[in-house]
Amino acid sequence: MCANSCVQPGQAMEGTAKQQFIQSFFAAFEERIKRLLEIRTSFPDEAFTLCLLYIDRLASGHFGGKRGQNRRNFARALKQLSGNELFGMIHPREVKELAQEYCPSAVSFIESVAGRQPNALLAEDQLADEVRRSTLLDVEKGKLIDNLWRAPMSEHRP
Repeated sequence: MCANSCVQPGQAMEGTAKQQFIQSFFAAFEERIKRLLEIRTSFPDEAFTLCLLYIDRLASGHFGGKRGQNRRNFARALKQLSGNELFGMIHPREVKELAQEYCPSAVSFIESVAGRQPNALLAEDQLADEVRRSTLLDVEKGKLIDNLWRAPMSEHRP
């Protein structure tokens, strides 16, 4: 009688339980963030560290907490979810260093792209598009694009 349109026993409860779990998860995070705001005046370094941990945890949950993906997920969260475009921008020096490390044969291409506006930040997505349209070999394009996430401001190394 209810072929595919009826809710089977237990289905509504599962959906409701899942919704309650998600709501309580974010409610707990909201409390943590409130606590963070309280301690930042007295303990700014500790508050900053906790903030980074919270971003890491949320990024892993949002993008999938696969082993070895924490840095990539963290950078991706800052770039895609922060609302701050700066996190998706790359300093020309950083992308040159990245090319030297992961795809040395692409260094001259990167230097030519960066040289057009030597004092300007490069947008990661636009740079990836330029790499795709370049005359680099497909394997070089792949190596470079697969590692571009390491160069934006969100991954800045001292």
